[in-house]
Amino acid sequence: MTDNKQKPQGLAIASMVCGIASFLISYFGIVSGTVAIILGSVALSKIKKGEASGRGMALAGLVTGIVAVSFMAIYFVYAIFAFMSLNIVY
Repeated sequence: MTDNKQKPQGLAIASMVCGIASFLISYFGIVSGTVAIILGSVALSKIKKGEASGRGMALAGLVTGIVAVSFMAIYFVYAIFAFMSLNIVY
């Protein structure tokens, strides 16, 4: 008896976990978001080749990673401009 259903790929699960964690961990979110993007991309390529399953989890990790990294980049740019606008005289 052959089972055509494959178990979800570990990379897809790890991508989703890192993507969700990137929202919960404020300043290290850019690191875990980047890891989620990398793992999600690798998982999707393996899924496309038919070596694994878990496309939804890989996409969730990829999207949450991209959103978290984008938010953190916007936050850092805003913080830099806010700091530069202070008129500090030494």
